[in-house]
Amino acid sequence: MQELDIEVVFANSPQAKGKVERMNKTLQDRKIKEMRLAKIDDVKEANEFVKKEFVVKFNKKFSAKPSKKQDLHRKLTDQERKKLNNIFSVKNQRTVKNDFTIQYLNIYFQLD
Repeated sequence: MQELDIEVVFANSPQAKGKVERMNKTLQDRKIKEMRLAKIDDVKEANEFVKKEFVVKFNKKFSAKPSKKQDLHRKLTDQERKKLNNIFSVKNQRTVKNDFTIQYLNIYFQLD
C-alpha cells in the first residue's frame, strides 16, 4: 500500500474487532432462524433465499449511508499501473547462507 501512497487504517481496538464479530454472529444467527421460518431445507433454496431476500432485508436494516457521496478513489498513474503485478505479489525476506542457498518452505534454492 505504501508503494501506491495509500494509508491503511487498521481496526486494532478491541471495540472495533468486537463490533465486527458481533455483526458476523448476528448475521449467522439471523440467517439460520430466517431460513427455518421460510422452511428452507436444501442448499439451492438456501442460496436463492440469501441472495434475493435475506441480504436485502439485512442491508435495509443495518446499512449506513456514507458521510460523503462523491467517489474518493483516485486514478492510478500509468507508472503505478505498470507496477501492480510487482506490488501485489507475495514477498518474503530470506538470508543467503554461506553456500549461496536460501530456504523457503523447507526447500533449499541454490543461487547462481
